[in-house]
Amino acid sequence: MLRQWKDRLAEKIDESQEKVRAQWLALNEREKKIITTLAGLVAVLIFAVGVKETSSVFTHVASQSESNIKNLEKIQNYVQELHAQGSELMRYERLSSKRGENFVFSAFIESEAKKFGLNIAKTSPAKVLAEDKAEKSEEWLEIQIKDGSLDSIVKFLASIEETLGLGVIELNLKTQFQDVTKIDMTAVISNKKNV
Repeated sequence: MLRQWKDRLAEKIDESQEKVRAQWLALNEREKKIITTLAGLVAVLIFAVGVKETSSVFTHVASQSESNIKNLEKIQNYVQELHAQGSELMRYERLSSKRGENFVFSAFIESEAKKFGLNIAKTSPAKVLAEDKAEKSEEWLEIQIKDGSLDSIVKFLASIEETLGLGVIELNLKTQFQDVTKIDMTAVISNKKNV
């Protein structure tokens, strides 16, 4: 059946070609030139429209690709920003949990010192200097430690700095003349009350 349909189609094409050939031969030279010129112009016009449409499709695809790349970059930036904020939030929760609900500044400093084998010789409130532009919600504490080891003092100070809202404002270290492995430390530690 397919073969019959193919044969009929071939016959129709052959008949059409014969008719066109017969009509072409019946034309005089001038008519043949006009038809050839018009056919050439139509072919050039079709080619130009095809090129224009193809280039506009490619331009559209290129601009769409550029837009997609920009959107991907934005999404990547948002993901990185969210990841950083998530890390900061986890850090904040970890640091705030170290403070506890009933946080007492001087008691916390003393317990941290004991944790690292340090004895606080003296604790006194330090004046918040106006030139430092410290907020009213901040309190300072001056502590003195005698006969501490460098390792214990460094660990103690790191623990203070890791606690949310606490920071070392001033630090003075002196080795003892009789035993250079023993260090006397004076530090001013700040506490932001509303953390």
